Amino acid sequence: DYSPLMAKPGNTKRRSLTNVPTKKYTQKISLERSFNESFLVLIFRNAQSTLYEFYGIRKSTRVCENEKKTKQQNCVHGLIKNKIEEGLEAKESPGKGRGIFATKAFKKGDFVVEYAGDLTDYKTAIKREHIHEKNNSGSYMYFFKFKNKKYCIDATSETDRMGRLLNHSRQNFNIISKIIEVDNIPRIVFHATHEIPIGAELLYDYGDRSPLSLKNYPWLRY
Repeated sequence: DYSPLMAKPGNTKRRSLTNVPTKKYTQKISLERSFNESFLVLIFRNAQSTLYEFYGIRKSTRVCENEKKTKQQNCVHGLIKNKIEEGLEAKESPGKGRGIFATKAFKKGDFVVEYAGDLTDYKTAIKREHIHEKNNSGSYMYFFKFKNKKYCIDATSETDRMGRLLNHSRQNFNIISKIIEVDNIPRIVFHATHEIPIGAELLYDYGDRSPLSLKNYPWLRY
C-alpha cells in the first residue's frame, strides 16, 4: 500500500523514490502506537505499584524490627535498674565451688544476667585488687574499657547478685559479655551465645591469658 513519488518530467536533478504511506497504513500505525503507549503506561504503573508495595513492606518491616529492638532494650534496662534476675539458681558446681545454673531455657541472644558490683576507675581498682589479695578475698573484679576510659566492676563483696558467681570455661562457654549504657552508666551484661537448656551451668570465658594469671590459675587454660 505505498504510492511512489516520481521525478517530474524535465527535471534534470535525479531524485530517489520515497515511500509515502497511505491513509490505511497511517491508521494502522496510529492504532499500534496507541496500543503500545497504553501497554507501556500499564507496565509502568504496575512497576510503580510493585515497587511501592515492596519498599513499603521493607519500610514496615524495618519499623517493626526497630520497635522490637527498642522494646527489648527497655525491658533489659528495666531488669537491670530493678535488680531483677530471673531463671537463675546458685548452687555447688563440681570441682569449682559455687556456680550459676539455668532454671529456665534461654534462647540465643537472650539477656541472662548482669555482672553487678561497684563501678570504679582503673586506679582505684588496682588499689582494691592489692587489698583483696592481702585479704585472700578472691578475684571478683571485671576490668573493661568504655569510651576510651578504663573501668572496673568490683563484685568482691558478698551479695545476693548472681553474676559474680559465674564460672569460667574457655571451650564450653554459653554466655558472652557485652557493655551497655544504662542512664549514662556503663554496665556489663551477659547474653546467651546459643540455646541454653534448663539445668545447664552458665559459663563464660574470663579471657585472661596473661602468663602470671595462667601460672596462678591454670584452669584459665580450659
